[in-house]
Amino acid sequence: MSGKKLDDVIDFFTKICKCMYDEKTEARIRRENEETWKGFVALEKCKRSLKEIDDLKLKVEKKDEKVRDDSKK
Repeated sequence: MSGKKLDDVIDFFTKICKCMYDEKTEARIRRENEETWKGFVALEKCKRSLKEIDDLKLKVEKKDEKVRDDSKK
């Protein structure tokens, strides 16, 4: 899931501060990036689910209102 932007960041750090950057740091950054994207995907799925639930509730409310209106006539 990591893209070119992460690779650009890693290249930047390897050029600037070689003493503070090693393979373990690169692995940690890649792992954190992967977990971040997984979190974004999960959040988007939750948003979609909540929207679907809200849409269903609204549909049921409209149906109930229609039934009430029909029964009043």
